[in-house]
Amino acid sequence: MSSQMINLPTLLATDKLQPDKANYPTFKVLIEAHAESKGLGGYLNASIAEPALTTAPTAPDPTPVYSTNPSRDEYNYRMGVARSLVITNIVDPIGLGAKCDGTAKECWDSVQAACAKKSNAALSLAESKLQLIKCKDAILTRASYQ
Repeated sequence: MSSQMINLPTLLATDKLQPDKANYPTFKVLIEAHAESKGLGGYLNASIAEPALTTAPTAPDPTPVYSTNPSRDEYNYRMGVARSLVITNIVDPIGLGAKCDGTAKECWDSVQAACAKKSNAALSLAESKLQLIKCKDAILTRASYQ
Protein backbone atom coordinates (compact mmCIF):
# COMPACT_ATOMS: atom_id res chain seq x y z
CA MET A 1 0.00 0.00 0.00
CA SER A 2 1.12 3.54 -0.60
CA SER A 3 3.24 4.88 2.22
CA GLN A 4 1.58 8.28 1.91
CA MET A 5 -1.42 8.92 4.12
CA ILE A 6 -3.99 11.32 2.74
CA ASN A 7 -4.89 14.17 5.08
CA LEU A 8 -8.62 14.61 5.02
CA PRO A 9 -9.57 18.27 4.49
CA THR A 10 -12.33 19.59 6.72
CA LEU A 11 -14.32 22.56 5.52
CA LEU A 12 -15.06 25.54 7.73
CA ALA A 13 -18.32 25.18 9.64
CA THR A 14 -19.93 27.76 7.34
CA ASP A 15 -18.84 25.85 4.21
CA LYS A 16 -20.09 22.44 5.34
CA LEU A 17 -23.34 21.43 3.68
CA GLN A 18 -26.09 22.87 5.87
CA PRO A 19 -29.43 21.12 6.51
CA ASP A 20 -31.28 23.70 4.39
CA LYS A 21 -28.88 22.96 1.46
CA ALA A 22 -28.65 26.69 0.69
CA ASN A 23 -24.86 26.52 0.37
CA TYR A 24 -24.84 23.44 -1.89
CA PRO A 25 -23.25 25.17 -4.92
CA THR A 26 -20.27 26.34 -2.83
CA PHE A 27 -20.06 22.99 -1.02
CA LYS A 28 -19.98 21.12 -4.35
CA VAL A 29 -17.16 23.25 -5.75
CA LEU A 30 -15.10 22.90 -2.56
CA ILE A 31 -15.53 19.13 -2.26
CA GLU A 32 -14.66 18.56 -5.91
CA ALA A 33 -11.61 20.84 -5.64
CA HIS A 34 -10.37 19.13 -2.46
CA ALA A 35 -10.94 15.70 -3.99
CA GLU A 36 -8.95 16.59 -7.11
CA SER A 37 -6.13 18.14 -5.08
CA LYS A 38 -5.77 14.91 -3.08
CA GLY A 39 -5.97 12.62 -6.12
CA LEU A 40 -9.47 11.45 -5.17
CA GLY A 41 -11.59 12.97 -7.93
CA GLY A 42 -11.65 9.67 -9.82
CA TYR A 43 -13.31 8.00 -6.86
CA LEU A 44 -16.17 10.51 -6.81
CA ASN A 45 -16.87 10.11 -10.52
CA ALA A 46 -15.87 6.41 -10.74
CA SER A 47 -13.21 7.02 -13.39
CA ILE A 48 -10.81 4.95 -11.26
CA ALA A 49 -11.89 1.34 -11.62
CA GLU A 50 -11.87 -1.11 -8.75
CA PRO A 51 -8.95 -3.51 -9.23
CA ALA A 52 -9.73 -7.18 -9.72
CA LEU A 53 -9.16 -9.63 -6.89
CA THR A 54 -5.84 -11.41 -7.30
CA THR A 55 -4.27 -14.35 -5.59
CA ALA A 56 -0.75 -12.97 -5.87
CA PRO A 57 1.36 -14.10 -2.91
CA THR A 58 3.19 -10.78 -2.58
CA ALA A 59 1.84 -7.27 -2.32
CA PRO A 60 2.34 -5.13 -5.43
CA ASP A 61 4.66 -2.15 -5.34
CA PRO A 62 3.08 0.98 -3.88
CA THR A 63 1.56 3.33 -6.42
CA PRO A 64 1.65 7.13 -6.20
CA VAL A 65 -1.29 8.85 -4.51
CA TYR A 66 -2.45 10.21 -7.88
CA SER A 67 -2.32 6.81 -9.59
CA THR A 68 -5.33 5.88 -11.70
CA ASN A 69 -4.35 2.21 -11.37
CA PRO A 70 -3.93 1.58 -7.62
CA SER A 71 -3.55 -1.79 -5.94
CA ARG A 72 -6.67 -3.26 -4.32
CA ASP A 73 -5.59 -2.19 -0.81
CA GLU A 74 -4.80 1.32 -2.01
CA TYR A 75 -8.10 1.49 -3.86
CA ASN A 76 -10.06 0.50 -0.75
CA TYR A 77 -8.17 3.01 1.39
CA ARG A 78 -8.59 5.89 -1.06
CA MET A 79 -12.26 5.01 -1.66
CA GLY A 80 -12.84 5.30 2.08
CA VAL A 81 -11.02 8.61 2.27
CA ALA A 82 -13.03 10.01 -0.66
CA ARG A 83 -16.30 8.90 0.94
CA SER A 84 -15.21 10.39 4.29
CA LEU A 85 -14.36 13.67 2.55
CA VAL A 86 -18.00 13.98 1.56
CA ILE A 87 -19.66 12.62 4.72
CA THR A 88 -17.59 14.55 7.28
CA ASN A 89 -18.30 17.84 5.54
CA ILE A 90 -22.09 17.56 5.81
CA VAL A 91 -23.71 18.90 8.97
CA ASP A 92 -26.38 16.14 8.99
CA PRO A 93 -25.54 13.39 6.49
CA ILE A 94 -28.22 11.03 7.80
CA GLY A 95 -30.94 13.70 7.66
CA LEU A 96 -29.83 14.61 4.15
CA GLY A 97 -30.11 10.99 3.05
CA ALA A 98 -26.47 10.63 2.04
CA LYS A 99 -25.44 7.04 1.30
CA CYS A 100 -22.78 6.47 3.95
CA ASP A 101 -21.79 2.99 2.80
CA GLY A 102 -20.88 1.74 -0.64
CA THR A 103 -18.61 3.61 -3.00
CA ALA A 104 -17.61 7.26 -2.90
CA LYS A 105 -19.48 7.76 -6.17
CA GLU A 106 -22.69 6.34 -4.68
CA CYS A 107 -22.26 8.64 -1.69
CA TRP A 108 -21.55 11.70 -3.86
CA ASP A 109 -24.43 10.88 -6.21
CA SER A 110 -26.83 10.57 -3.26
CA VAL A 111 -25.79 14.01 -1.97
CA GLN A 112 -26.19 15.57 -5.41
CA ALA A 113 -29.60 13.95 -5.87
CA ALA A 114 -30.78 15.15 -2.45
CA CYS A 115 -29.65 18.70 -3.16
CA ALA A 116 -31.01 18.86 -6.70
CA LYS A 117 -34.54 17.91 -5.73
CA LYS A 118 -37.18 20.42 -6.68
CA SER A 119 -40.78 20.40 -5.67
CA ASN A 120 -43.70 22.56 -6.58
CA ALA A 121 -43.97 23.65 -2.94
CA ALA A 122 -40.29 24.70 -2.83
CA LEU A 123 -40.57 26.55 -6.14
CA SER A 124 -43.72 28.32 -4.94
CA LEU A 125 -42.00 29.32 -1.70
CA ALA A 126 -39.00 30.69 -3.59
CA GLU A 127 -41.27 32.66 -5.91
CA SER A 128 -43.13 34.11 -2.91
CA LYS A 129 -39.88 35.17 -1.29
CA LEU A 130 -38.74 36.85 -4.50
CA GLN A 131 -42.02 38.78 -4.70
CA LEU A 132 -41.49 40.08 -1.16
CA ILE A 133 -38.13 41.65 -1.99
CA LYS A 134 -38.47 45.40 -2.10
CA CYS A 135 -36.03 47.92 -3.44
CA LYS A 136 -35.01 50.75 -1.18
CA ASP A 137 -34.00 54.03 -2.67
CA ALA A 138 -35.04 52.84 -6.11
CA ILE A 139 -34.96 56.35 -7.48
CA LEU A 140 -31.42 57.21 -8.47
CA THR A 141 -30.36 60.78 -9.02
CA ARG A 142 -27.97 61.94 -11.66
CA ALA A 143 -25.44 62.72 -8.93
CA SER A 144 -25.26 59.07 -7.93
CA TYR A 145 -23.85 58.17 -11.35
CA GLN A 146 -20.97 60.63 -11.11
